[in-house]
Amino acid sequence: MSVINQQGPSKELLDKISNQYGISSNDLNLLVEADNNFIYEFQQNGKKFILRGGTRHTEELLKAELEWILFLHSTGVKVSIPVLSIRKKYLEKIKNNGIVYNIVVFEKAPGGKVDLKNPEEWNEQFWGTMGRVMGKLHHASVQYNNLKPKFRRPMYYEDEYIDLANQIFSKNDEIIIKKVEQLLQQFEQLPMDPDAFGVIHTDLHTDNFHKNGNEMIIFDWDDSYYFFFMYDLASAFHETVWDNPLDKRQEFADRFIPAFWKGYSTTYPLDRKWLTLLPQFFKWREFIIYTYLVKESAKENLSEQYKSFLLRCITEFRDWLVNDTQIVNIPTDLTKWFPHF
Repeated sequence: MSVINQQGPSKELLDKISNQYGISSNDLNLLVEADNNFIYEFQQNGKKFILRGGTRHTEELLKAELEWILFLHSTGVKVSIPVLSIRKKYLEKIKNNGIVYNIVVFEKAPGGKVDLKNPEEWNEQFWGTMGRVMGKLHHASVQYNNLKPKFRRPMYYEDEYIDLANQIFSKNDEIIIKKVEQLLQQFEQLPMDPDAFGVIHTDLHTDNFHKNGNEMIIFDWDDSYYFFFMYDLASAFHETVWDNPLDKRQEFADRFIPAFWKGYSTTYPLDRKWLTLLPQFFKWREFIIYTYLVKESAKENLSEQYKSFLLRCITEFRDWLVNDTQIVNIPTDLTKWFPHF
């Protein structure tokens, strides 16, 4: 949902960045600039790469992200891996006009975005693949819990959207603040079981992975943090269901979620007690997206079409949050969505 700024950073900055990767700034193709970050694509020696830079994240958070991604790669999880600069660094710090920019480059994930309109690609079989991949991710996260990484990803209660919500809603929308506080209190009471809590992606939907044949390659880990595995599931469910027209969501959910769960269950044995908490984790997802939408709507120079889209989404997400309604009906008998295998 980010607004694309076609202007991009200055050529002076891009030249400094390019020098660290043995390319020309003319080789860089701007994809998006938003939230104090910019993303470019470039080719080198016949391979495609993604360059991400900016000031949004601290050096420590970025190093923790890179450490986590490299660990996942070592366990066999298919990820877009970081690459070294000419100076053999995964993270470059480039100073320009008194500002320090953190730069990372990744191999571009092979394949492409899954075609949601093609039933030969977007079907129960692939939804099962999505579940299996998430199961492998959670299995790796359990292993990661036993290590002592040099740098730590944030805890869920350190999410930047909590501070952002306090800034946006504290004066004119206290009901949202109260909802967030209630959710945080509920999460605080939950046991941090080492087999149900760890670093998760938090945003695993169709914009954040590529389909390459029968494989799925994950990218965009900069929102990953320590949270309950159930939220990773809830986030994927909610985002994917939401992509459907309003009158198709229930039908899609009743097909998608069981197929995803079947694949997930083959690779990770999450205790079924967590499934009863799906409504609360749906609400956390809705809070994150709602806050993002409100922030986005306050930007200048938005097109009327985009403003209208944001307003519709804001209204929908606010209703779910404030009135405790759900994006779709969650079955009373959870085995309808989460059968035993």
